[in-house]
Amino acid sequence: MSRNKVSSRKLLSKKGASVHKLSPLCLLLRFFSVITFFSLSVTTTANDLLIHDATVIDVRTGETSINDILIRNDKIVSVGTVSAAELSTEAKIINATGQYVIPGLWDMHVHLTFFPELKDRLPAWYIANGVTSVRDMGSPLDEVLEFREQLSREGQVAPRIWIAGPMVDGSPRLFDGSGAFTPNISIAVNSTDEMVASVNYLAAKGVNLIKPYISLSLETFTVLSQQAKRHHLPIAGHIPNRVSLAEAVEAGIDDIQHLGGVHARVDCPHSSKMEGLPKVKASAISCSDLIKQFVEKEVWHTPTLVLSVGAYALNLPEDKVWFSASDQLSASLTQHFEELRFKYGAKFYESKSAWGYEMTQKMHEAGVKFLAGSDSPPSFNLKPGFGLHAELSALVHAGLSPLQALQTATLNPATFFNVKQTQGTIAVGSVADLVLLDANPLLDIANTQKINTVISQGRVFDRAALDVLLEQ
Repeated sequence: MSRNKVSSRKLLSKKGASVHKLSPLCLLLRFFSVITFFSLSVTTTANDLLIHDATVIDVRTGETSINDILIRNDKIVSVGTVSAAELSTEAKIINATGQYVIPGLWDMHVHLTFFPELKDRLPAWYIANGVTSVRDMGSPLDEVLEFREQLSREGQVAPRIWIAGPMVDGSPRLFDGSGAFTPNISIAVNSTDEMVASVNYLAAKGVNLIKPYISLSLETFTVLSQQAKRHHLPIAGHIPNRVSLAEAVEAGIDDIQHLGGVHARVDCPHSSKMEGLPKVKASAISCSDLIKQFVEKEVWHTPTLVLSVGAYALNLPEDKVWFSASDQLSASLTQHFEELRFKYGAKFYESKSAWGYEMTQKMHEAGVKFLAGSDSPPSFNLKPGFGLHAELSALVHAGLSPLQALQTATLNPATFFNVKQTQGTIAVGSVADLVLLDANPLLDIANTQKINTVISQGRVFDRAALDVLLEQ
C-alpha cells in the first residue's frame, strides 16, 4: 500500500477551475507537519488536519472531486482549496493523492455484549475496518450504557455507539440468560400497561431506538409503537410471530431486520421453499402490495444477507470474514460458531441466500430503502467489522449499485437517525469520521476493504495503526 506523503502538486478547487501553486510558506509548513504526523501511528485532530489532494466521494450523488478536506476539532470545516493562511502552525497534513475518501461506515446490526470474551476486542476491530458507528441491537441496558460511557470516559478506540438496550419481548422470551449462547438481552412485557412503563423507562435511560422481538402480541406491539413515537424513538426489530407483516407496518415499525415476515407470503420469491424459518402470521395482502406499503410508509429494511450463504458465494477470504484459530477464542465459543455455520446444511443456506438476493432485488427495484448490518458477532462466525464489508458485497450481488450499497452504510443510517446534517456525508459541519481508500469503491464495492487510513472521533489511524488494532 502506498504511504501518505506530502505532495507539492497544485491544489484544485472543487470544480477544478481555480488553480494555484502552494506558497513556500505552505510547502514548509507541510514538510514539517508530515514529519510530525508520520512519527506516530495515531494522531489527533485537536489541531488542524488537512487531507490534501484526495478524491472526495459525495455519497448523495456519486460525484467525485479532487479536493482538500480541512478538519478542526473533529469537524469538517472546509472541503475545497485550502491556503496556508487557513492552517494553524501545528497543522498536520495527509497527502491523499490517488486515494478515495468516503464517510465512516456504519454497521446497523451488532450485539456488543453478546459474548463477554469478545466485548473488549470489538471496538478496535470495527475501527480497523472503517466502521466508525454501530447500532447495538440488543444488550443488557445497564451493561451497554456503562460500556459506551467507559469507552468514552477512558478515551478508548471505539466507534460511535447507538443503542436499543434490551430487546422488548413477550413470553416466552428466547434470550433469557438460560445459557451461554442465549444471554439475558431481552425483557418480557405481557400487558399494555407494562409496555407503556417499559418504553418510558428505556427512553428515560437514553436509548436511541426500541427493538421489538418475536413473542409480542399485536396489542403489545401496537402500544410499543405508539409509546416509542411519543418519545421520538425509531422502532427497529423483528416481526413478532403473532403479528403479520402488514399489521407491523400499519402499527408503525420503522426498520425490519433480516427480511422478517416476508417469507410468510407464498407469492414472494422462493418463499414456498423456505423450510426452517420461523412460522409467523401471514399477511392477507399480496407480496407486491406489501412492497408498496414499505415504500409508501417509508419502512427501512436491514436484510443481513451475509448471514446465509452469501459470504461463501462471494468468495470472501475466510481468514478475514470468519473467526479462526489465530483469534484465540475459547473452545466453547469456537465450537458454537462452527455449529452455527453449518447448522442447517448447505441446501438451506443456498435456498435462503437465493431467496434473500431475489427478494432484496425485487424490493430495491420498487424503491425500498436499505441499511447495512451484519448481526455480528453472534451469528454464523462473522468477524465484527469484516462482516459489514461482506454485507456490502452481498447487497451489490442482490442488485444494488456500488454507490447504493455504500449509501446503506453511510447516508442511509444518518438519515434513519435524523443526523444527516452532521453525519453520513463529507460536508462542512459534519463530524470528521472518514475512511481513505486506495481504490475507488464506486467501481468495485470490494474496494471498501482497501483501507489506508481511518479518522474517527478526533483520531487518525494510519495503516500501521490499523494493523495493530486487528491484532487485538
